[in-house]
Amino acid sequence: MKSKSKFCFIVFAVLNAGWQYAAAQENFYIPINIKKAYEKETRSLDGSPGINYWQNSSKYKIKVSINPGEKLVSGAEEIEYTNNSPDTLKEIVIRLYQNVYKPGSPRDFEIAPEDLTDGVSISKFIYNKIEVPTRENTKFTINATNLFFDPDNPVLPHSKVNLKFEWNFKMSARHMRMGIYDSTSFFIGYWYPQISVYDDIDGWDKIEYTGAQEFYNDYSDYEVEVSVPNKFAVWGTGILENPEKIFTGEFFNRYREAHKSGQVAKIISADDLNSKKIFNDAEEFNTWIFKAENVTDFSFALSDHYLWDALNINVSNKPVKNVFISAVYKKESSDFYDVAAIAEKS
Repeated sequence: MKSKSKFCFIVFAVLNAGWQYAAAQENFYIPINIKKAYEKETRSLDGSPGINYWQNSSKYKIKVSINPGEKLVSGAEEIEYTNNSPDTLKEIVIRLYQNVYKPGSPRDFEIAPEDLTDGVSISKFIYNKIEVPTRENTKFTINATNLFFDPDNPVLPHSKVNLKFEWNFKMSARHMRMGIYDSTSFFIGYWYPQISVYDDIDGWDKIEYTGAQEFYNDYSDYEVEVSVPNKFAVWGTGILENPEKIFTGEFFNRYREAHKSGQVAKIISADDLNSKKIFNDAEEFNTWIFKAENVTDFSFALSDHYLWDALNINVSNKPVKNVFISAVYKKESSDFYDVAAIAEKS
């Protein structure tokens, strides 16, 4: 009888602790902005999208040219921005990540004076076919890595607007997720004027880029044309649309076979760098055209002396069935010769 009473007490204690835990859960503090999203039913307590959930998105068409000698990136882009929200947007926030290298911009760590640049120079800005002065004024202001624009005609709910930019910047030698790896090898990331995120929690994302943090981006579509001197290869997000215009015959065949065989193919080997004519040299510059759909960002790399291994694998999962794997590296980087094969196994 004594042990039975003890057992009943233990059961009661466990049940009581469970009730207290459940009660505590119900009383967890919920931030005001999150609570409002629950009330508007754009979010659900179980973490799933609410019945009124929405996301905004963009379609980017970008033409960019690279001058490796001057380390200059020059671009022109058109953005079709879709406001799927129920809100009228009286301002638009544009990200200018390269301004992190400007003197005076906040950064998470110090950089050498020689790694500083002038940031992004915007030479032209057009909003819904009307050119907007790019000198800073009450409607067009730049604060570190954010550009704030107050249009005369706000973005109405469930509508689209068109923005165009012409801009350029010089690459910094400092490697903050992008940069100069040697005199003719570059990784270009966080490089184009990009629409910030407007969401149901905080409205516009106005957090400055200071060098270390990751990003919160809308899913968008990209058509990007990258013009480089004709001795350079380019690797970018998405699918290369015009390989037949870039490669000479033998190398186009290698590229095409790499998409079919399922085996690692050497599109550019160490022997090819000095002995083969790899790219079309009818013009001084070649334009590499990439398309990427429903992705959160676009980046690319270029070099005139990197090796290129590639293969295609079928992962059989819908909607993605085929994945084209590339590994690019210097010939001295012996550890990288197996990267494409390791990526396939992964």
